[in-house]
Amino acid sequence: MSEQSNAITARVSLGQDTRQLLPEIIKSLEANMKAETSEQLKFVLLWQLTLATTAWDVSEAAIMIGSQGSVRAARLLNRCLSEYAYRTHQYSSSPRRAEKDGLQAGAMARKLMEPAALNLKRTMSDAEYAAFKAYLDAAPPALSFTKLRKMMNATLTRMGVKDTSREEFLAWLEVEYTLGSGMVHGSQVALLDAFRKAENDSFERGERSLHFQRQDELIRTAASLILLIAAIELYHGEDFGGRALVQRMEHEFFGEHRLVTVWQHDALLPLLGVRRS
Repeated sequence: MSEQSNAITARVSLGQDTRQLLPEIIKSLEANMKAETSEQLKFVLLWQLTLATTAWDVSEAAIMIGSQGSVRAARLLNRCLSEYAYRTHQYSSSPRRAEKDGLQAGAMARKLMEPAALNLKRTMSDAEYAAFKAYLDAAPPALSFTKLRKMMNATLTRMGVKDTSREEFLAWLEVEYTLGSGMVHGSQVALLDAFRKAENDSFERGERSLHFQRQDELIRTAASLILLIAAIELYHGEDFGGRALVQRMEHEFFGEHRLVTVWQHDALLPLLGVRRS
């Protein structure tokens, strides 16, 4: 095998091993939910369980397509995984917010059913439709969503980032998220990724990403998962294996200096304690 093939295989292994921690975590969360007596804290556990379950599903695809070289698609999924991690930290640090957002699930369901109301009317009696319409109208006029910056701040606080370096670290996290978000929305970041300046002031277009790299995306998948696992470990005071994987990541992949650019820098890594030199 070539050196590059070995590097990809090692990163795939790291992502898969990190992902395999989730089933035991999910099992533990299910048991904790059954034992929890506080309704508010049950929402914290419900969010942890929901986000861990979703991360289990999404990370499988991120690892698979990242290893195949579809790095733009992997970047979109890794953006999702990083948000799952930030959100887990936010809800773990704020049970009140976890409860508030959890209670909005019913309102979201009503909103999703609104377009179907007229079609459903044809299959209901007048009394049934009146009751259904009353259910839909009980939704609040607007849903309230947790702001990304609050989720990131909660993450930084729980991961021990000091106030003196908070703004700089937050800026890097926002860059990390914006790169993925820009690809999701096809905004300016997508423009920057699709073209680069070539010779004679012309531009080269790339059907595949000109900036994101397969090895970076596989590391990013693992880092996002570990950050989510860290949120759950901190809340429960248990070690599910996340710290050992951070040490493995640093030992295996970051022994040599790497140039840090806006395309390569991943704020998730120093947040986890990984040093890149």
